[in-house]
Amino acid sequence: MPIFDAKEKNRHAMFSRRALILSGGMGAVFAVLTARLYQLQIVDGSLYLMRAENNRISDRLLAPPRGRILDRFGVVLASNRRNYRTLIVPEQTSAGLAPALDRLAGIIPLSGQNRARILKEASANRPFVPIVVAENLAWEDFARLNLDLPYLEGVQPDIGETRDYPFGEELSHVLGLPLEGDAPLEITGLASLVDAGPSELSFVEGSRYARVLASSRAGLVIAPLGLDVGSRACLRSRAPYFDFARAIALLLPRSTAASGIHPTAVVGANVTLGPDVTLGAYAVVGDGCSIGARTRLHPHVTVYPGVVIGSDCEIHSGVALREGVRMGDRVVLHNGAVIGSEGFGFAHDATGARARVPHRCGVIIEDDVEIGANSTIDASHPGHEKHGQESAGTHISRGVKIDNQVQVGHGCFVGEHSTLCAQVGLAGSTWIGRQVYMLGQAGAKGHVRIGDRSVIGGATGVTADVPDGAQILGVPPGVDRRLWGRIVVAWKRLPELLVRVRDLEKRLGKLDGSDDEA
Repeated sequence: MPIFDAKEKNRHAMFSRRALILSGGMGAVFAVLTARLYQLQIVDGSLYLMRAENNRISDRLLAPPRGRILDRFGVVLASNRRNYRTLIVPEQTSAGLAPALDRLAGIIPLSGQNRARILKEASANRPFVPIVVAENLAWEDFARLNLDLPYLEGVQPDIGETRDYPFGEELSHVLGLPLEGDAPLEITGLASLVDAGPSELSFVEGSRYARVLASSRAGLVIAPLGLDVGSRACLRSRAPYFDFARAIALLLPRSTAASGIHPTAVVGANVTLGPDVTLGAYAVVGDGCSIGARTRLHPHVTVYPGVVIGSDCEIHSGVALREGVRMGDRVVLHNGAVIGSEGFGFAHDATGARARVPHRCGVIIEDDVEIGANSTIDASHPGHEKHGQESAGTHISRGVKIDNQVQVGHGCFVGEHSTLCAQVGLAGSTWIGRQVYMLGQAGAKGHVRIGDRSVIGGATGVTADVPDGAQILGVPPGVDRRLWGRIVVAWKRLPELLVRVRDLEKRLGKLDGSDDEA
């Protein structure tokens, strides 16, 4: 027994020593791991945080690359080029955004105006949102920035693509405008006077924008004749806004879908299609229609039988062209417009019952007309006046521009180059002259004539003929029809009545004075 007890005690002591050594080793390992984690998380946390941010997958919306634009001689008018730019993340600047910008200003050009913009954007956005500091940097500046990057907190260099328009003085020839001053070697874009940079084109319409022009960084502006632009390069124009629109069309062309006839398009019998006509998906063209060369019908356009469409037209999705519609060349119809639907006309029989009057005279649309989204132009019937035209159909003359949600009733006539702004409503048989402006929500009752070059103010109701060149404004109050007629008659006498009232007041004043003296 004593021998057995000694062996047991010896094995127990050996196990205890081994367990102690093992637990000590494990404790040492955990201590080392804890120390290392403390170093990584606490001591060197900021360093590895930056590395983690740099390794993170960044989801950014990249614009699809656009192709080159060449003129008929093969000269490049527009292409793509590298855009070297700098971003900054406010939350990654430990000393604050303003000191970080101070350090950055010693490396790349950073104006006071740009600095104020960055600080304003930082206050408006969340701190982790990157802010663009500078774009279109020179390669030398971008290389210097990358060299000093380890010492610039929160700064992120970025390389992308931007549209390049290799125009300088050539732009004046393209637009046909005389150039004054030294234009930038290249124009990289278009912007407002407030936002334009040294390589961008902008425009100014008159002296009322002189203060904005003086503070603008635009490298080239389109300016009216005689306007002082200082030492800035400019293109002189009699219509700056118009020529800026031409520049937009030239430098920022709208992308177009593939030409041809989509397999799902439906084309009826005896349809005449000119060269290079495009029919989008699920477009429907009825029997006997005629479509001119290079006209584009976008998806889900419906063309009823017998419609005639000219050349170079563009008809956007959701448009419906009803029977008898005849369109000229270069007409643009925006989404949801309905042309040629039945006019709102009903006749009463001897008992007072109503029956619809068939409107069989289609809508006539001349060249260079543009009709906005969800506007409607109704068909007419033979009882309406022809206004010197071949038919009694509703007539939209050359160059007319119609805004969104405009209603043109049956038998109306709209003269050349007139403008109908949003939500204008014309009742049946309204006649509008040339170069008339009807502003938003203006309306005209049926069978009135609005003379050439007239201006109808917003929300004005036209209840009588308007002479040439008139400018009218006003909204009638909601009163009884018979009382309203008396109010209109009284309005015409208000100036005369005002003079008479003042004369009476003077006389009464003299009488009161003579009575006091007595």
